Amino acid sequence: NSVTQFLSQRDTLTRTTDTRNDSKDVTINLDATVRYFKDFKKRNRKLMMRYNFLGNDVNNNGTLFTADTNALVHTQNFLFDQKKEGRSNSMTHTAYADYFEPLGKRIKLEFEYEFYQNNSTQRKTTLNPYNGEYIDIDSIFSNQFKTDRMQNRGGAFFIYENNKLRISVGTRVHHININNRNVFNDSLIN
Repeated sequence: NSVTQFLSQRDTLTRTTDTRNDSKDVTINLDATVRYFKDFKKRNRKLMMRYNFLGNDVNNNGTLFTADTNALVHTQNFLFDQKKEGRSNSMTHTAYADYFEPLGKRIKLEFEYEFYQNNSTQRKTTLNPYNGEYIDIDSIFSNQFKTDRMQNRGGAFFIYENNKLRISVGTRVHHININNRNVFNDSLIN
């Protein structure tokens, strides 16, 4: 909170600006990972798997208030008075598997696969006062988005290695599907 006074070259008060902003945030995060490693009886045959979940939820509320007054004629130049409400959440799942199959002492194959999925929402609501209560939605400064993303990725590699050298030749392919929706005005963004 602050009040700023503007003076002329002759130290006459010409304008004052009163600013009062506040904000409160509550955030919850969860991150969990499970890993599995398997060494088979055949030397250098391995399986590695991992699953990760990441979730977060954020709530924030606040007010923005600025009043600018002409001190010479005691009129208000502008008034900006709004309440902000926001919420965002996200859930991400990632699963990964990597398998090694030895073909000889120095040669092996590697196969990998990854699945990724993220679902997130974001809502920002701006409210203007009406009869002393913040109930009038300001559509210019309000929005709501929902985003869904899914990715599949796989790969295969031929590997040669000795004590001094490692050569890996292979390929990866992936497919990504993204859906972005502006819920506030019901439009698709792709």
